[in-house]
Amino acid sequence: MSKKTRSQIKEVRKAIKDEHNQYVNNKIDQMFENPIQRQMNFDKSRKLRLYDYFIIVTLALLMIGLSFIISIFIIKDINMVSWVTSAFTLICLFSAIVTGWLKNNLVAKFFNDKRRRYQTTMTEEEGLFRRIIKIILFTSLILLIISIIFIFTFK
Repeated sequence: MSKKTRSQIKEVRKAIKDEHNQYVNNKIDQMFENPIQRQMNFDKSRKLRLYDYFIIVTLALLMIGLSFIISIFIIKDINMVSWVTSAFTLICLFSAIVTGWLKNNLVAKFFNDKRRRYQTTMTEEEGLFRRIIKIILFTSLILLIISIIFIFTFK
């Protein structure tokens, strides 16, 4: 390769990098155009509401009931309720991790920059993802407490 083509390649790479940085900076500026309204909408969408607490309790009760059904009719041992409840707890924790990973990927696609995947976009969609993660984590917390109680009760 000649020096001329090398310098042309360097210039093209520099132009692509500058264009990408300009795109990311435009996205960040666009994010902060109306910061107060955007923050209020984001806070409103990520806050847990009363029906979210009902969803948390209902999910926990359904999983506890399923753990009793599975341990009595499938495993045929009532002492295994704690193990099945612990398995449901691990499934909830894993689903919270997967949901967080999906949220981070959406943020990285929003900025078109994977280095900014942990930065908040303050969109209502991200607030909804955070609310879903909170619901799943609170459900797993209840299941963890119940499974610890079952471990000491069904010995």
